[in-house]
Amino acid sequence: ISEILTSLLVEHEYANYKLTIDSENMKILMTLLKPKDEYNLQNINENTFEVLRALSGVEIKKKYGSSITARMGRPEKADIRSMDPAVMVLFPISLAGGSSRDVVTAIKKGSNTIVDVVRRKCISCGDRTWKEKCSLCGGDTVIVSVCKNCSSEFEYNGEEENVCKKCDGELSFSSKQVVDLKKELEEALKIARVDYPDKVSAVRGLNSLVKQPENLVKGVLRRNYGLYVYKDGTIRFDSTNAPLTHFRPSQIGVNVKRLRELGYTHDIYGNALVSENQVCELKIQDIILPRKAGEHLVKVSKYVDDLLHRIAGMERYYMWNNVDDVIGNLVVVLSPHTYAGVVCRVIGFVDAEVTYAHPILHAAKRRDCDGDEDSIMLLLDVLMNFSRLYLPNRIGGKMDSPLLITRIVYPEEVDEQAHNVDVCARYPLEFYRAAEKGAKISDITNLLETIKDRLPSDHRFYGMNFTFPRWELTIERIESAYKKLDTMLEKITSQLELTEKLQAVKTSAVAEKIISTHLLPDILGNIRAFFVQSFRCKKCGKRYRRLPLSARCLECQGELSQTVFRGAVEKYIELASDIVEKYGKDEYLIARTKNTIENIVEVFRKSKKKSETRRHEGVQATLESFSN
Repeated sequence: ISEILTSLLVEHEYANYKLTIDSENMKILMTLLKPKDEYNLQNINENTFEVLRALSGVEIKKKYGSSITARMGRPEKADIRSMDPAVMVLFPISLAGGSSRDVVTAIKKGSNTIVDVVRRKCISCGDRTWKEKCSLCGGDTVIVSVCKNCSSEFEYNGEEENVCKKCDGELSFSSKQVVDLKKELEEALKIARVDYPDKVSAVRGLNSLVKQPENLVKGVLRRNYGLYVYKDGTIRFDSTNAPLTHFRPSQIGVNVKRLRELGYTHDIYGNALVSENQVCELKIQDIILPRKAGEHLVKVSKYVDDLLHRIAGMERYYMWNNVDDVIGNLVVVLSPHTYAGVVCRVIGFVDAEVTYAHPILHAAKRRDCDGDEDSIMLLLDVLMNFSRLYLPNRIGGKMDSPLLITRIVYPEEVDEQAHNVDVCARYPLEFYRAAEKGAKISDITNLLETIKDRLPSDHRFYGMNFTFPRWELTIERIESAYKKLDTMLEKITSQLELTEKLQAVKTSAVAEKIISTHLLPDILGNIRAFFVQSFRCKKCGKRYRRLPLSARCLECQGELSQTVFRGAVEKYIELASDIVEKYGKDEYLIARTKNTIENIVEVFRKSKKKSETRRHEGVQATLESFSN
């Protein structure tokens, strides 16, 4: 009885086998349940609400007519984006930099290094080099290509054609050239006016069509500010998306005077903006960033100013000192797998790992506000440092790069999903009654005004309303427990412990979902990857689809190592076994999981026996294991 009363949220006390309810709650129960009356419930279905209506005579309705369920796609994020491994400059140093690809380490091994880099020809004197300025006369150079078939030479016109115009042979834009790393670094330090660095991480080789390197000065300056470069020459900061249409000045940490200077002169009711608690409508191309992003942009601004002043000899542009200086300035936002960035203005910050922007802006980035993360770049960094010449020459190499930039966002041109956002100040009673009956949204669109209804007019840019106000845009704990937990075992264990405490959630359903959509696909994918894996040279990094008979690198005779290890296959086996044993109810899923685990255990058991009897070590033992 105590459990029933707890589920009904009826206050009571249970101690020493006695259950006590105070007089007020008892009066309510007596009124609703009428325990002394006689009832005829034979003609009533088993619907709980109908039984309660018959007992109490009170119309009791469901809390909601229909619901939308959701699950977390990924945890919140606000951090610098970098390549793997992190790189400070797109400058090739071959194998000289070791596993850390460090320019300083490479110089210690020898000043000169041979790298595959762009072919250039001086316009004035005809000298051949890889630099943008001729080392002999200081003149400008142009990129040239050479046909591998007929040796014809052509000036690069910016197009991505690599076919000879004379014989249709393949064109080559690069060649093996000697680079004096010590000289280049010393000249870069002189221009950048910084101390000799302990490390400048570069790349082993360039994978673009023409293999154009960055100026080493950029790497030195990035090192000075702790910044990393992305594949296209820009500096990125990634943050999780969230939609927002209205805000209060107090929520974004900006005073009223500054907001008025940015064009927020009135609140949504037409009153002059004088208080930090008035509600303002967010302009379509304004965004609110995580404070961490603001701090990052300050560093990028100093880097850009140094490039302008020390390389180009121009005046510094930004001259920022703290995050408040970022307010009112322009950035570019870009989604992965696209090549069109959008210009927007920063108007505030939140102490959370999320970027707030208008649904229309997210849609302009080809996003549907589903919690994905996008990149933030300082506008001048994109305009100065992005280059097509850096982009990888492979399928998908152009993706996630700002080849295009949208200056003005027009609501009618974005994805239709954003047009379904309602702009009502309140929902009519008819809407709730339709929801109670489970009506289709297509049948009641006339009850709610949406952005779609405003597309033909100027009101598509402004004048949107909201239904539920919020006093805060963040919470005290800005990081979820999921992100703080280290291992997948801890994450899933905590998730299942939570579901056991929630009456509205079936723990077995959650557990089976974890196994079927995450653990099993991961285990099966890893075992397949294990048996079709490639091998990598520890010395030069060359990869082999099939292991050479010598079990050594054919290029440098270095030792070869696996790229997928047994531990990657077995890491979730124990976890999957424990979950299916404790929570599993689907007989098919249980059998499938156990069968998968038993097969993997058997494979590695046999592999271990074979390798022990043959007493082979390293890669050769792995090869024989695969053969058996």
